[in-house]
Amino acid sequence: VEPIKIDSTAPIFGLLALGLLGGLVLGAGSGLIADWRSNRVYSQAQLLRRLGYPLNLGLPSCPWTSPAAQVLLGQLATQLDQSISWQVLSIARQHEAVVPLTQLLQQQGGSGFQCRSADPLLSSVLRFEPRDKPTGLLLVVEAGFNSARALEEARLLISQMSNLHAVGVVLIGVPLPEELSPSAIAA
Repeated sequence: VEPIKIDSTAPIFGLLALGLLGGLVLGAGSGLIADWRSNRVYSQAQLLRRLGYPLNLGLPSCPWTSPAAQVLLGQLATQLDQSISWQVLSIARQHEAVVPLTQLLQQQGGSGFQCRSADPLLSSVLRFEPRDKPTGLLLVVEAGFNSARALEEARLLISQMSNLHAVGVVLIGVPLPEELSPSAIAA
């Protein structure tokens, strides 16, 4: 009896295609589960609602080389109460925009404006100095940067700070309005 010859390439390609499809489904599924479990807040409206403090300014991502961003930062510096010593900080982990925002606010605010960067709110002890001047917090947030739990903890912690006089929010990752785009300013 002569053995039956089977084309050995057909099952290999079928198994390879099945493995590729299975890997794709598993990868996408595990990515969705990881995203769901991270509890990150991606909606800007939900982020502000969970914090419970007013939005003072929306800025694009760093670096802020656009003249429009400089104008907006100047407006923020004039809106902030000059009699308050402001601390610029993120919530759970250090955000790359905290230090540049602090430096630009100090430049725009003038000599009487006190503003300094601080470690993230949930990972440090805030020191309110100088003692003779009230303190305000300027929170730097970005959609997808903080979890819902961190936002809730921050709101609770801030509500318990009796020596805090003002809280503001700067939202990073917001596109500049059309009328403030570099091409509109140059015109």
